[in-house]
Amino acid sequence: MSSQEPPRGVDVFQPNSPCSPDKCPIEWSMFGYRPWLAANIVFLVLFALIGVVHTYLGFRWRSWGFMTGIWLGCIAEILGYAGRIMMSHDPFSYYGFMIQIICLTIAPIFYTASIYVTLSKTINAFAPDLSRFKPKLFYWIFIPFDIVCLVLQAIGGALSTSKHDGKRTGVNISMAGLILQVIVILLFLVAFADYMVRLVRSGRARQELGAWRSLTFFAGLVTACLFILTRCAYRVAELKDGYGGKLFREQVPFIVLEGVMVVAAGVALMFGHPGLVIDKPDLGRGASGIGKHSHSDSDDSSMPMGQYGRERIVSSAGESAGERQTVEYASSTPSACAGVVASGPFSLPPFFSHTLTCFIVSVPLLSPPACMNRLRIAPIYSARLPLTTPPRRTRHHHDPRPTPQILATSFSTSSLTMAPPKAALDFVDFVNASPTPYHAVAAAAEILAKAGFQQIHERDSWASSVRPGGKYYVTRNGSSIAAFAVGHKWRAGNPVSVVGAHTDSCCLRLKPVSKKSQVGYDQIAVEKYGGGIWTSWFDRDLSLAGRVLVRQGGSIVAKLVKVDKPLVRIPTLAIHLHRQSSFDPNTETEMLPITALAEQQLNKAPANGGRRGTNDGDDGDEDFQPLADMVDRHHPAVLDIIANEAGVSVDAIVDFEMMLYDTQDACLGGINDEFVFAPRLDNLEMTYCSIEGLVASVEAKDALDGDGTIRMAVCFDHEEIGSKSAQGAHSNMLPAVLRRLAVLPGSRDATSDKSYEHVSAADAGGEESTAFEQTLARSFLVSADMAHAVHPNYVGKYEGAHQPAMNKGTVIKVNASQKYATNSPGIALLQECARAAEVPLQLFVVRNDSLCGSTIGPGLAALLGVRTIDVGNAQLSMHSIRETGGTTDIPFAIKLFKEFYASYGVMEPKILID
Repeated sequence: MSSQEPPRGVDVFQPNSPCSPDKCPIEWSMFGYRPWLAANIVFLVLFALIGVVHTYLGFRWRSWGFMTGIWLGCIAEILGYAGRIMMSHDPFSYYGFMIQIICLTIAPIFYTASIYVTLSKTINAFAPDLSRFKPKLFYWIFIPFDIVCLVLQAIGGALSTSKHDGKRTGVNISMAGLILQVIVILLFLVAFADYMVRLVRSGRARQELGAWRSLTFFAGLVTACLFILTRCAYRVAELKDGYGGKLFREQVPFIVLEGVMVVAAGVALMFGHPGLVIDKPDLGRGASGIGKHSHSDSDDSSMPMGQYGRERIVSSAGESAGERQTVEYASSTPSACAGVVASGPFSLPPFFSHTLTCFIVSVPLLSPPACMNRLRIAPIYSARLPLTTPPRRTRHHHDPRPTPQILATSFSTSSLTMAPPKAALDFVDFVNASPTPYHAVAAAAEILAKAGFQQIHERDSWASSVRPGGKYYVTRNGSSIAAFAVGHKWRAGNPVSVVGAHTDSCCLRLKPVSKKSQVGYDQIAVEKYGGGIWTSWFDRDLSLAGRVLVRQGGSIVAKLVKVDKPLVRIPTLAIHLHRQSSFDPNTETEMLPITALAEQQLNKAPANGGRRGTNDGDDGDEDFQPLADMVDRHHPAVLDIIANEAGVSVDAIVDFEMMLYDTQDACLGGINDEFVFAPRLDNLEMTYCSIEGLVASVEAKDALDGDGTIRMAVCFDHEEIGSKSAQGAHSNMLPAVLRRLAVLPGSRDATSDKSYEHVSAADAGGEESTAFEQTLARSFLVSADMAHAVHPNYVGKYEGAHQPAMNKGTVIKVNASQKYATNSPGIALLQECARAAEVPLQLFVVRNDSLCGSTIGPGLAALLGVRTIDVGNAQLSMHSIRETGGTTDIPFAIKLFKEFYASYGVMEPKILID
């Protein structure tokens, strides 16, 4: 009989074993060796530390589900090594062996469960369309198999501690669970690898895997899987010959292939943590509710802050995370602070919730008390507090909002997030104030006036008003605007840096004769403007806005009108009466808005019948009217409302240009306020960014001192219908402005901005006559018009390697047929600007089998011969009544344009291609 086996009839493995280290040889024990005490203590401490680190990461990123799975695994490992420590003191310990065989066998299953759920949610966030099956199946398939593995290994471990035949049966059951786990992990890795290959081939890998967060996350996840797979393969080989097998009774392979492998997997999962790529609020949902990836991988992307009550986020445009911002609250008492963390998935008693909230706010401040009316917070973490102040008329976030009492009980710690960019909040206000091009130009002029720009007029001479060092703007038709700042070192023929955009958007305009009635309804006739998605205008709360010409003091003046109340609606036909799969209404006969019930308007005629008064010397005869009177062309009730908004009587109205607009305010949306949901993003976003970029570039008092260029933003009307109008991009507006500026006399010396010289043609040897052409040859135009973001539901419509994403930076648009005017020198120039501004850029090209839209860029490039590049921020639903853009792209574009204005004079001579 071998000395490694006990004599027949002696059962050394039972709760009351007759053996002990001083009575029986160690070889008679289950392992045949005394487990190494030091190694087991090290492993126990390591797993405790791994659990602590994952607890910290779980609270930091609110990844409760992922943290729970890892902690269960760590607890099982700690218990298992506690059992081995018991056996290091007594190798014959029945309970020590039972604890370690069960706990160490099942522990990695909790790790793999967390991996399966996390990867499922991550695929759903990155590019679910590339997965061969729904991402949810990752855990609906693999988690049940994990549970089966857990049950088999637990049962097998328990049976293996029984006597005689049950021991071998238990070993076999445990081995079956381990083999199944190996197969499941292998299948999982195959499915994961297939998805990654498809992601790389799609061209989107550069966007999603190009940042360290994504690379670290996927590398950590894959590495952890490989370590666990190695460990499971070892355990299968270990149990192949049962507990008496050679491998089972060797300690070094166990330490390396069991202990080290699982420790390494736990460490790898610190780097494969979902908090690196998945939003914090969603992680708080637990294992079944890990959130979507939406923030950019750069740490300077701004995060959300709920806009409840009257909150105001104050910062400079484009402030990045870590820079100071001011959060102004109308009221923020300690009880209000406590309400922030008093409920939700992580609830605390009132006292502790108050203490935690004030601690969170006061730690960055280091200036108590933390809960006060004005807070200066850095970094940009802040608490959404329920307030009782009446809401602002223009809202940045979706309403209706709950009452303060409801808010106080509906907040959780996930509300402690970072603020959206101030530029995005201000842009929302700009859009809400700009339902028409006329309003957009007025809003832009207001921004410019506040920044010190002086209004000038095309009909006036600029010789005495425009000077180097000055800032000016000029409008045409009230719907196009050009603003410019002249450098102190300007000389005739010097370059002009131009950012061009457009103020108009697709809409419905009232026809000159809009009065219609049918089957008891008053309707208004409208005309399509541009190539809109007209089906999106159905069943929306619409109203009127535009420009009204009125008689005032013997003159005809223009007034802007915006009716806030929903007045009209274009109703769809009930599905019961229209059983067709497609919705393609006739835009002439089936897209007539209704505005009232006809019988309710019979006795509502405007004052004076809506007709102009009589002349005193004409014996009551009415004035001759070349056109039918306004009340004959439009519904009297509509005229009443327009006149009331304009502050005049109906008979003072000469004519108007009215448009329909959606009364729903633009707002920030998405779980993390990463989106702008708004009408007219195309192209008010680029209008706003071009104006703000120009203003930002001249904010410093000495911004123009050393500049020999002119910085210009120009925003045209009528781009959506081809730009061929007196105020469109193909008009003489920009050439006329540039021609007048090209010959602008420069400053007599470099230090003075008050004495100027006029260079005559004779004195300059005729160079003045070519100053305009010299300026055009040296100038550069950035044509800024919104770009197409990749649509997750229609990925096939996009060229595989050119799929711009929102919040990933401004898009450079390229087209070989010159639908976009971009070329390599322009790309090189913009890259240098973006590098200096530290903002990302993207590239876009349409598919060969797809039509390509165009912009003002090619037309102006052909008209002027100016070097041009086409760019724009990415958006979804272009030309819909309601579009979607990214919040952080707005400060990105402002910073890019600011840098372009500030540095073009230096860069222009360096990128010279004749």
